[in-house]
Amino acid sequence: MTYHYIPEAQKWLVLRMSLQEMMEKEIKKVTGMGQMTISRIKSNWRHTGGVITRPACEHDEELRLQFQADIDKNYPPDTLVFVDESACNWLTTNHQKAWAPIGKQVCRHDYFVWGQRYSILPAISLDGVLHLDILTCSWTAEEFRSFVDILLDKMNPYPEKNSVLILDNASAHHFEDLQEMVEGQ
Repeated sequence: MTYHYIPEAQKWLVLRMSLQEMMEKEIKKVTGMGQMTISRIKSNWRHTGGVITRPACEHDEELRLQFQADIDKNYPPDTLVFVDESACNWLTTNHQKAWAPIGKQVCRHDYFVWGQRYSILPAISLDGVLHLDILTCSWTAEEFRSFVDILLDKMNPYPEKNSVLILDNASAHHFEDLQEMVEGQ
């Protein structure tokens, strides 16, 4: 897969965009060209500005593919229980783009109050949601320990249904004795 090259390509693009900005300033300073002329020159570079994504430096595509292959080979789908945190507030559903008739500006009157932030932590399996908890703050290791303790009562020993817990690498998931807690159930 070509995903191995995505971070390198992004670094190259950021470097290229930074160089373009430096070149633009230098061109303006040396030649005295106006912004419109420089914009025409930039359009001929055939690059556009864009949102810079920020993939984790720890991301290793090969390890991820090995993990997926291991799960696929050794664990039936009905044994898996996935836990992943999400968060929302009033602005969660706001869209940054919209349609408008040609010549009209898109406008939406909106509140500039974020409202209360909710952290949602579901445990999901093929049977649906096994356990769900919602907090008005971010999850800590102690709160996550309580969540796992309640969840384990709803799970089964391996190799029965709902017996394998899959977590991401969030810092709240790192607490002492998690593995012993899960395996001891």
